[in-house]
Amino acid sequence: MDGVLTLESIVLAVDSVQPYVLSWSLDPAAEELAECTVLALMRREAGVLLAVPIGFLPDSVLAEGALGSEESIFGPHKVFKVASLLEEGGILSQTGVYIDVLVVDYAAEI
Repeated sequence: MDGVLTLESIVLAVDSVQPYVLSWSLDPAAEELAECTVLALMRREAGVLLAVPIGFLPDSVLAEGALGSEESIFGPHKVFKVASLLEEGGILSQTGVYIDVLVVDYAAEI
């Protein structure tokens, strides 16, 4: 199936900076999907850890994931402070600025 993203085909940020667009229906009443850019940090048997912008996912979604609900595709999450990087010509350079990043455990169905 060409064009289908699988867990095995996801490029992890430790190998290359490959951003992905996460589209999600944050509001059932909204006609359009909300979108953000994420980085895949680690694969696991049943899912992937993604770095997501702070504020993209509602607190209610994060709380549901923290409770370990079997119906939720979201799992535990944690905020990390990391050095921001700038890529120019394939070279990554630190900017001297630290940013907060939300790391969320997602089920493979994402």
